[in-house]
Amino acid sequence: MSDSRIERALAEYWAAVSPDAPLPALPSDPVDAFIEVVDRTSHLEGAFHLLDASSDPYPGIAVGDTSQPWRIVWALQLAELEPFACDALPEITFYLDTLPDPAGNHRVYSHEEGGPGPYEFADLADALKFMTARVKHARGALDDALLETIEAEASTILEDEYEQSPSSGFFVFENVLEAPLPEAWDALSRGQWPEIELMGQPTRVDRTRPSWQRELSLRTLGLFLRDRRVVLPEGVSARELGTAHRRLIEHLQMLEESFELGLVPELVETLSIEGQEPFAKLAAEWIRRFDAAHGLPDEFDPLELEPPEVHAPAKARGAKDEDEAPERELPPEAIERLAALLRGGVGVADDEPKKKPKSTSKTKKVAPKKKAPVIEDDDFDADDDLDFGDDDHDEAPSAPIREGELTPFMKSMRAAALEAIQALVAQELIEIDPKEHDALALEMANSAADARSAAQMLDCMTRALVESDLVDEVYASDDEIERCLKRLMGG
Repeated sequence: MSDSRIERALAEYWAAVSPDAPLPALPSDPVDAFIEVVDRTSHLEGAFHLLDASSDPYPGIAVGDTSQPWRIVWALQLAELEPFACDALPEITFYLDTLPDPAGNHRVYSHEEGGPGPYEFADLADALKFMTARVKHARGALDDALLETIEAEASTILEDEYEQSPSSGFFVFENVLEAPLPEAWDALSRGQWPEIELMGQPTRVDRTRPSWQRELSLRTLGLFLRDRRVVLPEGVSARELGTAHRRLIEHLQMLEESFELGLVPELVETLSIEGQEPFAKLAAEWIRRFDAAHGLPDEFDPLELEPPEVHAPAKARGAKDEDEAPERELPPEAIERLAALLRGGVGVADDEPKKKPKSTSKTKKVAPKKKAPVIEDDDFDADDDLDFGDDDHDEAPSAPIREGELTPFMKSMRAAALEAIQALVAQELIEIDPKEHDALALEMANSAADARSAAQMLDCMTRALVESDLVDEVYASDDEIERCLKRLMGG
């Protein structure tokens, strides 16, 4: 570790929390060293402990689960902050920025319910000095007056230009925390979507900065909530992003695909079938709301089985009943923060008069857009040229399609499958008798007929290939096969 101040601060914290054990060899990276020290000593008296923010937040966000703080987990992951806490301050959570600021320091923040907490530290060494004092105070080795003095010396107020930009981890955290994605999911289940009209243009992402990926995520999220389209800068692929940022892009692309096809998002459908409680129940309720908003009856409603006597005029698709839940307005704070992001990411100081962005917040009925989405060249292009069948296609799996019954769409699916088979054979990823290529391609095309979305179609075709008796050996992973299909059909 090159920073001697951090080395000394880690040694002093270790000596305070675990005086009888020698300091072990630590990683050279200061963040990794900090995490190891805190993790090893978390069970000791007065010590700080790490908080787990590694769970997937999107199922809870999508179906409105309130059993866990999914919104905070989501914001922490995208902001790349490491959360930790101590029992002596139960209402406060500390966040270590895992990325350095322009001076090479790792800043530390605190957060209370509803907003920033009382402690901020310019670098990790100052935070460790504060933590050491807290441990000694908890063990009776430091009185209140001296504790207050050390806290005042170690902490500061972070209000420089960096903190008012999307390069700052806490700036990203606060903006993601207030972004209305969970509200948008709830509105979508009712056939609506928040409509946000914002002035200004998003800032460019500078890939030379360590923080460029979280800046990109914040930018992409803001644009998506405004336009319902996933737009990545030229030359940026989701595959090169870190896990949290890649999962955000994939999540937003799934929603974009849902808009284009007019179907229940794949995540909700999967949770309703395979999810654990409470996700399965919440997902089923989400789907019932979605179907009702689009004029689809509940297939399990016994009233639907009775012979109808008098039919009222059919309600327009997406029309609202008088007793339907009122449209949800977005909180003004969310609109203002998104507006600030799209104007260039510079916040307004609390003591300055705030200029309200010219914006509105309302909900509108969801209808599939006619314009094809703007997505990466290597992503599956779910545009209007792809025919997923007639209106009854989603009700039940169709019978296998025979050679003479292939529609133009199915012929294109078979051709893509055949090309994928040949490519996989050429790469020695599968073994199959050449005489069986056409039959396997037809099996894969048949499986595509049961799909309710583009992503499901790829999954169905992949499983058909892997599980087919016509294939002698499969050496490729399911992901490799799916990527091959996606590339060929999107090309």
